[in-house]
Amino acid sequence: GVIQLALVKGEQGHQDSEQRSNNCLLGLKELNYDYEILQSTFCDWTSETSFTEFEKIYLNNLDENGTSKIELVLSNNDAMALGVIDYLKTLPIYNKDIAIEDQFFPIIGVDATNVALKSIKNNELSGTVQNDYKVQVELIYKLACKILNIHYDSSLEDISLNKKIYYTKGTIITKDYLTK
Repeated sequence: GVIQLALVKGEQGHQDSEQRSNNCLLGLKELNYDYEILQSTFCDWTSETSFTEFEKIYLNNLDENGTSKIELVLSNNDAMALGVIDYLKTLPIYNKDIAIEDQFFPIIGVDATNVALKSIKNNELSGTVQNDYKVQVELIYKLACKILNIHYDSSLEDISLNKKIYYTKGTIITKDYLTK
């Protein structure tokens, strides 16, 4: 009844690392899932560091039968999620004909990079989230205009300079989403 997870974070102390991690965990709670973080590591947003760090996590979380206790990997970006996958592919039990999540556990990233989308289609990465860059760009534009006291035709009523964080919805991308 408790999801055993590994958390692969970006850069230590980086706002995005903390926000992405916290929001993933909050999302699990909101969906009424209990979880235990078996281990967490910082991988500086790179697949190479993630590969090396995840090897340690994987080996530290094997039970007495040599089976992984990890049930889910949450990664702050796609590059690090792909580093985890690259490590799993080096294991002798890896079978290229079986989906990674069916052999090991689901792995979820963020950013919806082209490489990640290909990995989803190849049954490796379980999913990713694509941020709505159009909404983000519009918000940056509105904030800049408000800060610089520049008037433009769009309403600024929804922008408050006292608010420190603005959330935009992302799109959840899985294999089902890609095959629609």
